[in-house]
Amino acid sequence: MRIFTTLLLVLFATFTLHAQLFIIDSPTGISGSYLFGETVEGDDPDWGPDLLSDVWCGDLTLIEDATDPSSDGCETAINDLTGKIAVIDRGACNFSLKVYNAQLAGAIAAIIINNQPGNLLFNMTAGLNATDVVIPAIFITLEDGELIRTSMLSEVVSGCIGNLIFDNDVAITTESTLVPMYGTVPSNQITSANALLPAITPALRVSNNGLVEAANIVADVSIDFTPFGGSTSEVFTASATETLLPIDTSVLLLTSEYDYSGSAPGVYEINYNVAMDATDELDFDNSVTTPFTVSDNVFSKSNWDVANDRPAQNVGFTIAGGGPIEMISGFNIPNGLGYSIDSVQFQCSTQNETLAGITIKVNVYRWSDNVVVDSSYQNDELTLVGINNITFAADYPEDNAWVTLPILDAGGLTPGYPIPEDGGYYLVGTRYEGADFVFFGFNNGYDHTITDELALFPTVADFPYLQVTTFPGQIPDLEGDGGLFTDFFGTLSQAMYVGQINIGGAANDILIDAKLNLFPNPVADLLNAEVTLSEQADELIYKITDVNGKLIYTTNVQNVTTDKAQFDVSQLPIGQYFLNIQTENGIRTEAFNVSR
Repeated sequence: MRIFTTLLLVLFATFTLHAQLFIIDSPTGISGSYLFGETVEGDDPDWGPDLLSDVWCGDLTLIEDATDPSSDGCETAINDLTGKIAVIDRGACNFSLKVYNAQLAGAIAAIIINNQPGNLLFNMTAGLNATDVVIPAIFITLEDGELIRTSMLSEVVSGCIGNLIFDNDVAITTESTLVPMYGTVPSNQITSANALLPAITPALRVSNNGLVEAANIVADVSIDFTPFGGSTSEVFTASATETLLPIDTSVLLLTSEYDYSGSAPGVYEINYNVAMDATDELDFDNSVTTPFTVSDNVFSKSNWDVANDRPAQNVGFTIAGGGPIEMISGFNIPNGLGYSIDSVQFQCSTQNETLAGITIKVNVYRWSDNVVVDSSYQNDELTLVGINNITFAADYPEDNAWVTLPILDAGGLTPGYPIPEDGGYYLVGTRYEGADFVFFGFNNGYDHTITDELALFPTVADFPYLQVTTFPGQIPDLEGDGGLFTDFFGTLSQAMYVGQINIGGAANDILIDAKLNLFPNPVADLLNAEVTLSEQADELIYKITDVNGKLIYTTNVQNVTTDKAQFDVSQLPIGQYFLNIQTENGIRTEAFNVSR
């Protein structure tokens, strides 16, 4: 069942461009068009004028107030901004107050510069002064802002904001270009026998935003591949053409198929480029590059942030009014036998001062499409197979966090869920059940709008995400309120790690009769372990691992039935770990948390 909901509130929102433009016309060294975010107020109308309603042009001037930092616009401006486009730094107060102070000083428009690196853009939510603002405001990246600010130190910078339209302008966007179903997929899961994962037929929707017809449209697509630690090479090229594209129309162009089954782990980049006979007067929107990743052991609907070793993320969503919410990713696992679901990674944030005291549950559900065989969910088709949770400590200092939680088998609470079949579907849900505003990370740069337009989703599980707000019997109510946010096809920045199960040997047997007591738990400095075995062991091995299975410490003792050990964990980062004991008869594992 596919349901769209308008219950959308964003901490960071998607941005759109269309014919709304921000252009620097002088000096020539930085002239051109720049991407930006706009004003948005959730379900209410945007604050400030519609950028499609007019064009605002003027010299750019940095706002000054009497309090350090003087360029954040949080106090009354002390410089005259009459007829100017005010440039303001992000931070310290809400967006609408900054713009209102610029307006009172005579500014005709405002540009707010992000204070976070990474070319991050988002729409600006309203504040207390939203209804007072009558001038337009946009939001630009820190990188673009620094370029403009540096130029302003030595020369006059002028520009325009608004409904700027040129004669010749064809365009593509991340929303109008096709990406693979998964942004990140393990190399051992992309086989040619599975039609879902290893192939893509690049497609793009080209729009004519200009004032005249566009002739002889040529769309070129290439894919570059960079193995981890290797050199980049081009692995695919294709093209498609359209003879004539009338004003205010668009055309969907498809190229040939690219099959990447059997590829080594690494990063792929799909490069889309479009051109026409005439010189395009806004060529910044003629190219889109979107990466996807072949990994060692991780699934994600989002592409991978290689530098930080986690899913790419730049936005956060919850529902209007806050409260209970579960964000869900669905994954098809072609080669499941011999593998286990080991851990889940996600990003969360809050409008509270910090995440202290907030509990997030991670659930893994097995989906069997057998109650009503229709490629859609029935609640009775879901079985809870994996669980874990995290409660942020009372002294947790931040309002956002990246979390990796090991999955415990819902039946025996042992580490990892052994996958019982090939070709199964599994849903991973990150759930908050309280009354506060808790947001989960998304990536609006990896967009499936064209996937939806071409009806390429094989099942509901293949959607880029699902959101649910009720959980009868602890199963998400996908029949009732499960669905997508209205017109948003970005991806949930959530990862599922799948590891290979060791085969044979006592190391796979559980020491059922062994007693393992860990204290204190949570622990800050010294972790104590008390072990009682049902029979004497020739050797008792202790191992401490992190949530990804990385070995941190190991030691052993000989000829024991009972043992007491103490481990210094004072240098370990805050988080969850495992203490494993192993004898010639099997293993036993207990989780512990490092908290300070």
